[in-house]
Parts: sequence; C-alpha cells; structure tokens
Amino acid sequence: MSLEQFYPDWNFVWFYRINSFWSSPWLDAFLPLVRNKLFWAPLYAFIAVFLLSNHGKKGLWAIVFCLAAFAVSNTLSAEVLKPVFKQDRPCNNEVVQAYMVLRANCGGGKSFPSAHATNHFALSIYLWIVLRRKYRHTGFLLVFWAAMVSYAQVYVGVHYPVDVLAGAALGVAIGWLTGVFYNRVVRFY
Repeated sequence: MSLEQFYPDWNFVWFYRINSFWSSPWLDAFLPLVRNKLFWAPLYAFIAVFLLSNHGKKGLWAIVFCLAAFAVSNTLSAEVLKPVFKQDRPCNNEVVQAYMVLRANCGGGKSFPSAHATNHFALSIYLWIVLRRKYRHTGFLLVFWAAMVSYAQVYVGVHYPVDVLAGAALGVAIGWLTGVFYNRVVRFY
C-alpha cells in the first residue's frame, strides 16, 4: 500500500515523490549540506565583505537591513506562526515515517511554515531588490539559492511542500518590504 492511498491530497503526494522517488546518491550527499547554515557561511561572509568594500556606509546599512530582514523572518516563522499552527513535521508523523527516507536530524520543532524557506527567501529577495540596478543578473541566482534550500527541506524529510511554499511566500513579502524600505531610506544607488 502506498502513501498516496493514505493521503490523497497533493501535499503528501508531492512530499512522497520528492522525498522517496526523485532521489539519487549524489542528492543524498549534497542536499543535506545545502540546508546547513555553516555550508553557506562563506557566502554570507562574501556578501558582507562585498557590500562593505564596494558600497561603504551604504553597504553597512545594507547589512543592517539584511540582518533586520532575517530577524523578522525568523521570528515570525519560528516564534509566532509555528506555535499557532502546530503542524508536526513529516518525520514526526508515524504514518508518514513508514513511507519516507529521513536524511537529516528531524528535530522536535513544528513544521509550518519552514523557517529555512522563510529566511532564505527573505534574504534573497531583499538582496535582489537592493542590488538589482547595479547587478542585474543576481536575482536569478539569489532566488535559485533560496529555492534549492527550500527543496532540500522536503528532500531530507523535515518539511512538507506546503511548509516551504508558505515559508517562501512569507519570505518574499518580508524581503520585498525590507528592500523597498531600505531603498527609500538609504538610496543604495
């Protein structure tokens, strides 16, 4: 009996497909790394150094606003919304556990919305809004980065697709608002 017979709705079907069917040994090795914050530490350091060295005081303000976008997105997703919705992670659901592959530490926290998706989309959209006039081609790379981290959350078995989609939507809104606010206050270009 397949998971799809237990859960005919799209959220469980897509979780099952991403987590179990669309897998490979190289994804099994790579995607758990992608969701690890230490994996991205060099990128975060590069962005900070790049902004400071190329844009001086405005770059410092860009970093401050970036940290603010992260603080708002993380607090809203992890501290406000997860306790309200109380959605268990797929890896903590006994029925789902029988049909999934867990590729990362499950954790005891709740699932909806994904804080990883919220945070990475908030940062990527914020940076895209701030940098888009001078660095036009960064938008695709930034959104791809956030999408890859979000996909990894489903792939390793710690989030459902709806968790990362909701997190992405929330992150886009936070990143966009923070970027627009930054551009009005600081005038990056």
